[in-house]
Amino acid sequence: MAKQKRQKKDKAEGAVSADAKKSNIEDELEKALKSAAIVKVRTEEVHRNWKDHLFRMALGTIVLSTHQYMQPVRECIMDIKNIERAIEPLTSAKLLFSNGLMELVNLIIAGFLFVFTSKKPEGDFFNKKEYIVAAALVPLCLGLYYNTEKCGCIIDSNGDIVIREETDESDVAERQFPVAVVYHLILTGCLWFMQKGMDQVTRNLEVVTTLQKQLLDKDSRKKK
Repeated sequence: MAKQKRQKKDKAEGAVSADAKKSNIEDELEKALKSAAIVKVRTEEVHRNWKDHLFRMALGTIVLSTHQYMQPVRECIMDIKNIERAIEPLTSAKLLFSNGLMELVNLIIAGFLFVFTSKKPEGDFFNKKEYIVAAALVPLCLGLYYNTEKCGCIIDSNGDIVIREETDESDVAERQFPVAVVYHLILTGCLWFMQKGMDQVTRNLEVVTTLQKQLLDKDSRKKK
């Protein structure tokens, strides 16, 4: 008789202990879920601040790219004015366009990145069309930069471009490295770290949510 009472007592204590452990697990999961949710909110807030800084940098890149574009245009206009006879407007436009093509592509890249950073950060950063177009133009911009290192368009009296001799290049301005390409590199690095951080936070939240759901499903099956 005493043995049966002791067994019942041990069984009751075991049930209480199991309930206590279960309650502790539920509490820990609840705390972990709240903590993961808070971390996600704070991470999103930090990323918004980053995007604000990147947007301001994009605005500065637009200004610098515009300034860079004016350099070859100014050099080419000076060359055209040095010709004694008048040059046809279409020829002048072609010369200005070809001489400032690298800087124009640089300005276009800056424009796309400006639009990209002005939008609300949602989803995968690298799948946005503005970023993809800007990234596709970077190799073209670099190729134009390394193939046309000097500014200006020397033309003869017939309006034809004259290839400069090495002795004539001493007073010719060199092209500046495209600032939009530098900004694109900085932006890509920041976005990569932001994407990695957000993916990790999202995974942590999903893991805790899944564990809590599994525990609730297990309890509901036991009650049935």
